[in-house]
Amino acid sequence: MNFKHLFYSFCVFGVLMCAFPAYSFAAGVVVQHKNCYASTCTFDSPVAAGDTIIVTSSNNSSNPTLPTDTLSNTYVLADSSFGGGLADYLYVFYAENVIAGSNTVTLAGIIEGVQDTGMAITEVSGLVGANSVDVTKTYFNGSINTFTPTTDPFVTTQTDFIFVAIGNECCATTGTAGLGYTFLGENGGHYDAEEYAAGKVAGTYTASFNAGAQTPDWNMLVVAFKEFNVVAPTVTTQSATDISTTSVTLNGTITATGGADALEHGFAYGTVADLSTVLATTTLGSLVGTSTFSYSTTTLDCATAYYFRPYATNITGTGYGSIVSFTTSACPVAPPVTPVTPPRTPIVSSSYSGGSVSGQVANLRAMGFNAQADALEHQFPFLFQGVPQINAKTFIRVLKKGSYGMDVKALQIYLNTHGFPISTTGVGSRGFETQYYGPATASAVSRFQEAYATKILTPNGLSKGTGVFGPSTRAVIEGM
Repeated sequence: MNFKHLFYSFCVFGVLMCAFPAYSFAAGVVVQHKNCYASTCTFDSPVAAGDTIIVTSSNNSSNPTLPTDTLSNTYVLADSSFGGGLADYLYVFYAENVIAGSNTVTLAGIIEGVQDTGMAITEVSGLVGANSVDVTKTYFNGSINTFTPTTDPFVTTQTDFIFVAIGNECCATTGTAGLGYTFLGENGGHYDAEEYAAGKVAGTYTASFNAGAQTPDWNMLVVAFKEFNVVAPTVTTQSATDISTTSVTLNGTITATGGADALEHGFAYGTVADLSTVLATTTLGSLVGTSTFSYSTTTLDCATAYYFRPYATNITGTGYGSIVSFTTSACPVAPPVTPVTPPRTPIVSSSYSGGSVSGQVANLRAMGFNAQADALEHQFPFLFQGVPQINAKTFIRVLKKGSYGMDVKALQIYLNTHGFPISTTGVGSRGFETQYYGPATASAVSRFQEAYATKILTPNGLSKGTGVFGPSTRAVIEGM
């Protein structure tokens, strides 16, 4: 069965930015292994592109032909070990950066049916695709009987996948892997086997084998292959674009993958210069190769300084771009209100000398000048009884702490009558709503946002209510 294991985890940012953990993993992974008592050997599953195939042979040929396969991969002799007697030649061949597909390996020199001969094929992922052999070590103990054949020390120069081929010319036996190694399998009528150790950092090692019986003439061949070392991605920050009073587009680039594609990427942004706390951190998903990426938001405040930086995470860790700032556009200035002289007798019509009162109020609210609209309404209380009916024109601006107007009062009435009370008694309670957007209103809005998190918070990369009545919250209320 063809299998690969890839483990990773990452911390999803919430309101507070948290650090991604360091990762520890062995790059070299045995995908599949097969032992054959013949001159041909077929993998049970198709091999993956870019992997390494290792071929082990114990046979009686002193000058074997290099292996071939159905995918025309190129094989190289890593090293050989020779002892004496029949089938004492032990070989390890390999092919780097192989072609994908179903594959049968053929090795000349195998004498089919002779008990001392055999071959094994192993597919390994996570090894470098060129010049992959770090060091080799051969071992032959002659006629010395031993339960645990052990090589002399050998020195690796980097993190390696250590592969060990084992041959016993004398007697069939059954054994287990040596300390620190994993058993792969055995082949041949006498005892030939393979074992490995992955993720071994640079240092001095030996290879051993638990023979299970005291037998002479153990032959061992060690090949240490270089593992593909992955580092965190390199990320750069580009200037923000499309800046307006409430919106912006953030931009970043993965300039180097670090050896593995990004499993997550996005931006952290907020109003604190070092981003020790943030308003949100987006999670935009995986990304293949080097690439630019962007994120747009429309929930910002006007005339406010913001800070952001991009990030990308692969199986090793997280790379960050530098922190860059931008400032949203200035808040609009309200035009002067045209004075209107009311008639002596209240009437229902809203047309008077100097213009339409209701028309001017509507225009002022459409432009976000609610304080001026409130002042005009107070001149004509008989024309503006109660509060506006909730519809697409009721809320036309972002409301937050400090906002003032009839639209604030309409919002308070809506929240009080839909299970999110501003207060249970006194100012702000049902029937005592005000035109002021204070902490109690913000708290009720936060509770409403969290109740409808899938529609309001999640699409904006948030997990907790902000207390700001913006486009996403407004859309949910107007849709009810």
